[in-house]
Amino acid sequence: MSLSRLRTAALCTLPLLGLAAQSARAAVPARCAEAVQSAPDAPFVTPTVTKAAFILELWFGPGDDPAQLRALTDVLERHKLRATVLVHPDMIAQNGALITDLTKHKHELGLLLRAAELPDPGVNPVLPPGVRMPPGTQPRGPGFTTLNAWLPPLRAHVKALRAHTDLAVDAVSIDVLSGGAEQAFEAMGIRAVLPQDPMEPGPPRVLRSATGEPARGRVLPADHWKDPCGPALPAWTPAALDRAGAAAGASPAARISLPVAGAQPALLERWLTEVVEPAGWQVITASAAAAKARAVGGGLIGAALAPAELPPSLAPGRYVERAALIAAAPLVLEGARLPRSLPGGLTLTEYVQGMVLWAADPTAEGYRLGPLGGPGELARSTVRPGLRLEAELVRAAMQELKPGLSGSLPSAVSVGEHLLTISELAVILSQMALDQPLSVQAKPPPDPFAPDLGWGRSGTSGG
Repeated sequence: MSLSRLRTAALCTLPLLGLAAQSARAAVPARCAEAVQSAPDAPFVTPTVTKAAFILELWFGPGDDPAQLRALTDVLERHKLRATVLVHPDMIAQNGALITDLTKHKHELGLLLRAAELPDPGVNPVLPPGVRMPPGTQPRGPGFTTLNAWLPPLRAHVKALRAHTDLAVDAVSIDVLSGGAEQAFEAMGIRAVLPQDPMEPGPPRVLRSATGEPARGRVLPADHWKDPCGPALPAWTPAALDRAGAAAGASPAARISLPVAGAQPALLERWLTEVVEPAGWQVITASAAAAKARAVGGGLIGAALAPAELPPSLAPGRYVERAALIAAAPLVLEGARLPRSLPGGLTLTEYVQGMVLWAADPTAEGYRLGPLGGPGELARSTVRPGLRLEAELVRAAMQELKPGLSGSLPSAVSVGEHLLTISELAVILSQMALDQPLSVQAKPPPDPFAPDLGWGRSGTSGG
């Protein structure tokens, strides 16, 4: 049986899959723990990757000791780090004071879910081999039938957690992730979904939605491991933390779940002091990682459904010469707001898409502009006006952004350690085209009250 058929068959028997997943979790840790045995005081491996980001997850489930959880978060707080604490619904009521305290210390609180404890989520249709979803669409799957079954218990869990945090619940972790589950999470406004299954395929992708409308949430698989042990630390040993550190560089962040049972806060403290801090690694929350994924790839289609690249002569969309894009750059820099249209009938979306392609490959004579919508929302600037940027840093960011340009322009884009709004990026790219110093400047959109902020669509004309 092929892998795709095997996965389809598994999705059609979700209750059995839930039991299989539980059995696998019972068997895998023993093998994984054996593979990472080392002396408690063994030295750590010196990392070679710097500037990496990690999500430190703490799964707080039935049977876990609240005191051990607090001991781990105490260590993180001493190092001014924030964990993503995922709480099973059964643990909320009896640990309200602890949850409130964790919130005061800026940790992110989310839900730890088991598919077997929720209604049957149904199955999304599986596309035949070679068939890809067209840009701007998503499979509807079971749709509102699933939502009607899932939303009441999920809302009850969220309400229970919010009673102790007074904050939105942005993150969930679940053992078996189905298309119906994704639709329910998107309807709930969840921003980060953290599959526990190490076989959940990556890279990070957009949540499915029941309506097919653009989704804000992101699935963050733990597919960056080179073994089937998954994101959970197999054992509290230096070798296990070395294995975790080997995932440095995963995008948008490497996921590590620190087990509460048998926690060794002293070992965590030593790892943070001897490895994480000297390497310059960051620890970010799950929702922050989802925001990074959303900023870099703002489209509706996950990487697994992205259409294959075709030669410019065969690809759909409008073909625009490089010279036409460069000629439009001065008009973007003029005036108090961004222009609605540019010479040659270019929309602002077409111009920015073309400039992203130009920055990623400045030697091409022209670029094919695929179907793309304008940004769906107005992002708030997070950098100071006048911030100077290096051209090579911008080019690297555009090379990373290019594969994710589908569906609609992202509202914000990561450039190095900075997060620029799409309007600020339009100005920076125009400055690059004219060989001017790169200085961040904010400009209002053409029409802040239009659905696409007045940017228009891209790639709708032949060329």
